[in-house]
Amino acid sequence: SAVSIPKSNFVLRGDSFSAEIFISANNKEALDPEIWVGNGNPEEVYRELGGDKYEMIGTEGVDYEVVRVQNGKGLYAFKTRTEGLKEYGGLIAMKSESGTKFYPFSGEYNVADVKPVVSPEWMNKVYIGLDNPISVSIPGAAASDVTPRCRNCSEAPKLINKTLGQWSIRPNKLTSGDEAEPLIDLYLNVNGKSRLMGTKDLRVVELQDPNPQVAKKRGGPIASAVLLNSGKMIAKASDKDIPSNAVSYKIISFFWKPTKGLAKQNKGFRFDEDLKTEISKMKAGESIIFRKIVYKQLKCPTCKPEEIEGVQMAF
Repeated sequence: SAVSIPKSNFVLRGDSFSAEIFISANNKEALDPEIWVGNGNPEEVYRELGGDKYEMIGTEGVDYEVVRVQNGKGLYAFKTRTEGLKEYGGLIAMKSESGTKFYPFSGEYNVADVKPVVSPEWMNKVYIGLDNPISVSIPGAAASDVTPRCRNCSEAPKLINKTLGQWSIRPNKLTSGDEAEPLIDLYLNVNGKSRLMGTKDLRVVELQDPNPQVAKKRGGPIASAVLLNSGKMIAKASDKDIPSNAVSYKIISFFWKPTKGLAKQNKGFRFDEDLKTEISKMKAGESIIFRKIVYKQLKCPTCKPEEIEGVQMAF
């Protein structure tokens, strides 16, 4: 029977589709066969005449072509121009003592346009100092053959799930406006070689200051016992586009001031003894204000402690 073995069933537009065409069982001493190939639905490329006879449809050099044969194998190549699923078919004519025998064959391949896709999982942006999940793909190509490289990152993208094309990137500088440097280069494994398929700009932003909380509140009336029992100040992410567990913070220090008395600094996120004593002495109608709150983003080696400017909590 006739056999057609493509070099690859996935071809980029503008590249050439190529295949070896031959008889699966053949006498090495036999003459080389004649091979014709046409692009399109096999039913429109060749037809059966009956009695194991076939012929190509149309005009040679226009509708089909003669394939060069070497050592019994036809070497077929066709330069692609449009994307999509393509079909081809043809005939092998093998001469023997009993006459010429025809072997029809057919196949298909997929032609893809170069349209790399990079999709941030958190809306349409990525954040400095965070491991941002992204999905990468090239239509028509297996996700496992696509690899991203990050220009604006402190380290190489981390693989999450190669089968699904999921990676994470950690940008280290902002990009904005028309002068933004492309953030992601997408490479495709084509026949064992890495080929650059295009670049993708992503909007890189800084994280907003977190929201500080005491006893799950940001201010307002509260029982002194509840305030005292909470015993600490925490910080939660304020950007609702990212999961709460994607980023964490630690309070480094803050100042507190009672209704009567001077402001004092509390180092660390837990209430110190001075603050606990003051809260325990508070009477109804008195208040305490927390301000100059300093935090640090965890799991971020390059992040430094920062003050949450203009924020204070009054209880």
